[in-house]
Amino acid sequence: MNKKYFNLSFIVFLLIYSVLGNSSLEINWMVKSNPSQRKDFAYSVCENSNYIFIVGGENDNNQARVKKRLKENGDLVKYWNFNFTIFNDLFTDCIVVNDKLYIIGLTGPTWYYVALDLDLNVIKLVRGRTSQLEPNLIIFHDNYLYIAGPVKDYSGTVWIVEKRDLNLKLIKEYISNLNDITIGVNPLTENIWIIGYKKDEYKLKIEILDKDLNYLKTINTEKFSNSYNLITFDKNGNGYIATISGNLIKLDKNGNLVKNPGEKITLGGRFIIGKILFVNDYLYLTGHVVTMEGVVNHVILILDEEFQEVNRLTMGINVLTFGDKGKIVYDERNLYVTGNNYKNNEDSEWIIYSVKITSLFTQATTLINNSASNFQEWIFQALIISSITILILIILLIIKIKKLKENYKII
Repeated sequence: MNKKYFNLSFIVFLLIYSVLGNSSLEINWMVKSNPSQRKDFAYSVCENSNYIFIVGGENDNNQARVKKRLKENGDLVKYWNFNFTIFNDLFTDCIVVNDKLYIIGLTGPTWYYVALDLDLNVIKLVRGRTSQLEPNLIIFHDNYLYIAGPVKDYSGTVWIVEKRDLNLKLIKEYISNLNDITIGVNPLTENIWIIGYKKDEYKLKIEILDKDLNYLKTINTEKFSNSYNLITFDKNGNGYIATISGNLIKLDKNGNLVKNPGEKITLGGRFIIGKILFVNDYLYLTGHVVTMEGVVNHVILILDEEFQEVNRLTMGINVLTFGDKGKIVYDERNLYVTGNNYKNNEDSEWIIYSVKITSLFTQATTLINNSASNFQEWIFQALIISSITILILIILLIIKIKKLKENYKII
């Protein structure tokens, strides 16, 4: 095939793929919950096949709560409160492993770990270390739980990572040299990445440990950081790191810098990143944008691997912040996001979003794989397939005409 027309064919293919492959966002449902007439905060969400579990605090974080809701429509199925002390009880993150719900949080001046069945019945409660500050993240890897957070007492604050088994027994701990840390597991190397900064330098740093929490190395960057940071990975082990103030960097599996944009993401105001997750070749960032007028909006931003914007969706307008603890989750169909909604100066409520992530390519594939049970579905399939077929035929026709001109000198 002539190189020129091969290139043309390739360009058309890319155009088709860009149209069909780009992710789109659509809100399936949104529910609000106001457990008390004071400030209530939702921090994180986890999921299993049919349900999502949302954790947080209510009544100015004086009572911890977990809610079980249907994925289909967000309807409340059940909730469980944990009110161990008269103050400072909250849940900050959760994860579902082997049909058990593991939750971390703070009760009074103590870290707590809770194991529930999926009907929210208590299996086990374990008291952790004494601290005035709560743990902020729990993740699962290779049959172990990893928990990260600050431990504060009269002598100061240190940031730690714990490794626990599924019976919540402490296996090992690592005291980090960094502040405001979060953690992630690299899917390729299986190493634990700790993201944070040093107060005397205010530069983003990464400590890398093996899965047994043995220290391997520290990676230094020039990115300014003085607050909580976020980490997610793609299937190739590349790490995507964000500061909540809007800075991004990309590192390869060994920690070498791949991409380092010079400017913050602003979205026309001040974008405060709350959670990040890499899904199907795209980076999803959820957070809130403070507009020039001072209005707070909940936003999802989609970026490609080069940090180019693919799409964005404003989920809630004139709301409240996202929590800087916990995570968002994806179940191969929908993204589940928690945040907080402003009611008045004395009252805020939980807000939960289910967001559908689709592309025309995904829609077409789904329709083709499923039986076309009605005429509309059949028409959609036919339009997609015929459009692609026509484009391919046009390319082949152009190539054929070119060959005829060359062979017979047609003018």
